[in-house]
Amino acid sequence: MIAQKELRAEEIRMTIQEVAQTHLPFEVDGYVCSSEMIIDVLMKAATEGISLDAACRDLTDTATGKTIRAIINEQLSVEQLREYEAEINAALQDWVPEQIFKQKLDAASDEHDEPFYGTRPELRAYTVRSRARKGTTHFFRIASAHVMHLAAWLHWRTREILKYHFGQSFTW
Repeated sequence: MIAQKELRAEEIRMTIQEVAQTHLPFEVDGYVCSSEMIIDVLMKAATEGISLDAACRDLTDTATGKTIRAIINEQLSVEQLREYEAEINAALQDWVPEQIFKQKLDAASDEHDEPFYGTRPELRAYTVRSRARKGTTHFFRIASAHVMHLAAWLHWRTREILKYHFGQSFTW
């Protein structure tokens, strides 16, 4: 558990690197790309809401977006995405202070759609269809919960919150 009152960006990056390398099956150790590089690119793209290509351009000494994407597609099985998600959420949940779950807290939930522009049928199976917007009719539906505790926002996937409290998984 993180006990410090103040966190630095590099400490957060190293913690996420540790968790991700333990739970994601990236085995890359080449002269162009490494497992750490892939996770750094994924973190930047996810936290800033940008593409892998844009994340690669922003980071120094990084492989191209095409190279990173090819490695991710080769090593992450679409059929196991939910399993990877559950493993990482469980690992990150270990870092949440126990007292969070022992008191009433203010929480807000949110659901939104992220555009899906891919063409692979195995990925499209994880999307929902909706009215056309942002150049597509297929979207990944994202549900999350935000909890305020000690002047810090904590963010979890809603599915994991519900599973923790009700002992069962929920599928959207």
